[in-house]
Amino acid sequence: MRTRKVTIKDIATEAGVSIALVSFVMNNKADGKETYRVNKETAQRILEVAEKLNYQPNNAARTLRSGKTNTIGVIVSDISNKFFADIARCIEDRAYKHKYTVLFGSTDENPQKLENLMEVFRNNGLIIVPCEGADEIIRNVALQNIPVVLLDREVPDTELSSVVLNNRRAGVETTQALIRQGFTRIEMISYSMNLSNIREREEGYRFCMTE
Repeated sequence: MRTRKVTIKDIATEAGVSIALVSFVMNNKADGKETYRVNKETAQRILEVAEKLNYQPNNAARTLRSGKTNTIGVIVSDISNKFFADIARCIEDRAYKHKYTVLFGSTDENPQKLENLMEVFRNNGLIIVPCEGADEIIRNVALQNIPVVLLDREVPDTELSSVVLNNRRAGVETTQALIRQGFTRIEMISYSMNLSNIREREEGYRFCMTE
């Protein structure tokens, strides 16, 4: 036999308070607020009744009312790549602490896949690892009212926030480490891709070898 879903009306009846008061207390609890503009004992009684009745809030309805999804879409090149897998784990752990859910997708360095994933995740905040050929797609997103942070790679001519390594410095320091070991014929094997991180590593290598 299917059990009927508990509503705030059920909580109000059990606690002997108004539906509006229950709604106010439960919404404040969901938003992580510690204080309520109601009597503390009353608020505590409402929360205890909600727990006893196993009340499950309708998150979809809350999202429609508030316009906030509390969801982040994370789009990387390949989630199975250890570099991105480790970063994804950290993002998920930090997001959970702030009551956010994370959705993941991989582009496989395909701009069409990136565009499709961005369309699916467009109602959420986005963390994106740009892929080659996707600069214009990301520039278009930058013009919309969508919170976006670029990861590992940058896109020229955008004002989007980004979290990246100092790849040029990494190229220099890696080459210098080999020079200190006495090597003089040092070659860099890289990808034939016009991505900011690869381009900057090559710049660092070339600068160091020229010096």
